[in-house]
Amino acid sequence: MSAPKPDKRGIEVVWEAPPEQVAGTLYDDALATVKASPGRWARVRVVDKQGTMNTSASSIRKRVGDDPRWEIKGGRLPDDPDRFGIWARYRTDEQMSADGGVPATTKRRGRPRKS
Repeated sequence: MSAPKPDKRGIEVVWEAPPEQVAGTLYDDALATVKASPGRWARVRVVDKQGTMNTSASSIRKRVGDDPRWEIKGGRLPDDPDRFGIWARYRTDEQMSADGGVPATTKRRGRPRKS
């Protein structure tokens, strides 16, 4: 019996297990580098549009999950106000304790994080 073909929208049901290792994201290497130097801010992406910055920052936030040790910020580049950057910082538990255990950035797009 041949496998069913997806409909014109690409929807299909195929009973199979996912691959052993799911491919990583565009940001995996950059985030691993940031995590290797805890406490330091690093710019991880530069884009030309604010909407792209927001989408990229959201993708990174989804990648790191609700781990409070990660801080992700976006904004205009100081030396090129027509472009936007995304910065990331990872802090260890010891660094978090030194700061009172609370991430310095507790907002996402201007709204408080849900606990």
